[in-house]
Amino acid sequence: MTAVEPVLPPARAPKTPWLRDRSPTTRLVLRWLFIALATGIAFHTSIASILDTALRGGLNGYVLMV
Repeated sequence: MTAVEPVLPPARAPKTPWLRDRSPTTRLVLRWLFIALATGIAFHTSIASILDTALRGGLNGYVLMV
């Protein structure tokens, strides 16, 4: 009598990361959005100070435009 080997379900292919399925343009836009968001979080007090001075007519407005 021969032993019967159990039938296993087919192995799943490894799932690719969700970002790799996107187009290069989408990945580029997401990358720059992340950079802009991280910069805004890191420098929010400096950006607020520059904008406040620029709106009041200080020299930072000139520096901001240059």
